[in-house]
Amino acid sequence: MRRQNVGLTIFLLVPVAVIVILVWAIAASLQNPPPIRPPAVGAGAGQTGGANALGESLGLGKRSEQAALIRPETLDQGFALVVTVATAAKTDTDSSVFVATNATRWDPGVAGQQLTQLPDGRWRLHVLKPNVARYEFKFTRGTWQNVEVGPGGIDIPNRTLPEISSAQVWAGEVPEFEFTVQGWADQVEQVVGRIDRITMPSASGDERELLVWLPPGYDAPENAQRRYPVLYMHDGQNLFDRRGGAPGEWRFDETATRLIEAGLVRPMIVVGLPHGMANRIHEYLPPQVELKFQGQVVESRGDRHLSWLIGEVMPRVERTYRVETGAEHTGVGGSSLGGAISVYAAVQAPEAFGLLLAESLPPQTALSEGFTALLDRSKRWPARAFIGAGGREAGNDEARNAAWADTARMLDKRLADAGLGHDRRLLEIDPQAGHNEAAWASRLASALTFLFPPEQAAPTAK
Repeated sequence: MRRQNVGLTIFLLVPVAVIVILVWAIAASLQNPPPIRPPAVGAGAGQTGGANALGESLGLGKRSEQAALIRPETLDQGFALVVTVATAAKTDTDSSVFVATNATRWDPGVAGQQLTQLPDGRWRLHVLKPNVARYEFKFTRGTWQNVEVGPGGIDIPNRTLPEISSAQVWAGEVPEFEFTVQGWADQVEQVVGRIDRITMPSASGDERELLVWLPPGYDAPENAQRRYPVLYMHDGQNLFDRRGGAPGEWRFDETATRLIEAGLVRPMIVVGLPHGMANRIHEYLPPQVELKFQGQVVESRGDRHLSWLIGEVMPRVERTYRVETGAEHTGVGGSSLGGAISVYAAVQAPEAFGLLLAESLPPQTALSEGFTALLDRSKRWPARAFIGAGGREAGNDEARNAAWADTARMLDKRLADAGLGHDRRLLEIDPQAGHNEAAWASRLASALTFLFPPEQAAPTAK
């Protein structure tokens, strides 16, 4: 009985003893705190060997103090500027990025301030310790005419560097500061007239931004009831401005404005249909036309594209703007493959398009059996058609140049054989013109004056 009592007493006292020991240990630790290890600094910060380990060891037993803020301009090793150029701000392959600063008297293109392009597409410059207390700067492409600008082309204030913690730099390390250029002054849209943007899904499923150019006087009160013919143009990125990666532009806005104000053409609405980048070759290839690209047969989605244009784009434009409906008031056009899909649209859907602008038709498409069969099946032709080509479409390759010109003549002969006289078709071949926006822009005035004469007396499609 006594043994049982002793055992019970021990069982009850053990938890009390454990608690007493824990309390004693906590109190002892509070009276003798362990050494405080400051954050590691410098290259390879952490539990590393070498000089950094020595720095960590020297810090043992000291409480960390808040590091002082310093200006990068005071660092003997200088600092680095790293620049990302936004997608919308195109940097030509033959141009570089510079930094213009108050330390170099704001020279926009001094050689020593040229950035080096990195493999990932960014630009970098190691700036040596400047001779100014506060470093101010802007990025340029060599001149003040192409200085960086903000969204929408607005001027931006001079850039400066933020203060940094002294703990961020160690043993001569060069701190980097990253910036993004949103745009360049020489690439700011400078469109003559009014352009609206309509975003809508494309036939390929991605979002497209239609560019709708409205003629002079569209918003005038006296024209509130007036309706306008419309021209749907493929490759809409290069019609009005060079932005968006286009190498050139048609100068549609300048040319149309000049002709309208001179009374040489009927005012028209122009709708730019942006292409689908990698999808362009698929969307602009007419059905049953075989084409190989990089050794692969190209899948045609031209029928899907045409259905999208007629079934979604045109109704949207007609609901939004004062459009004169009917094929005799509706045109479709483009260049190269954009011209090929425009010919397809005009002959496949003559009830929708009565005006055609076809520039630089590619021979491998327009002379193919599938394209020829398409023309053979046509029972109705546009009311008016403008066909353009250059004599130097393929550069110095005379045989290929002849093929491009012959393709344009082929389509013109097809129209003539169908009964279209010179009042309904116009062929223009410039012997010195190449395959580019400058060539198409040079023939645009002829195309517009032929397709949109100032008088209403336009021939009826046959």
